Amino acid sequence: MRNQRISEQSSAFTGDIEGIVTAATSGLDGGATTGTATLVVDASRLTALGAEAAATDYVILYDTDASATKKVLVSNIPITWG
Repeated sequence: MRNQRISEQSSAFTGDIEGIVTAATSGLDGGATTGTATLVVDASRLTALGAEAAATDYVILYDTDASATKKVLVSNIPITWG
């Protein structure tokens, strides 16, 4: 009897996703209410930092060697200003 309840509960959560909606400041763009949903990172949808970036802040970076999007500490980006 106890095993039957577990299988009933786990099958209650199957089904189709009815929609993907992104918030205006999520940094994501796209979504769908039918068919295949596509989401992309869109920096223009993010709020501005409004201050100088700290060395402990993260940025999103595409690593071509690994063919992957990763987070990187600002302090690990080799940039010389001015």
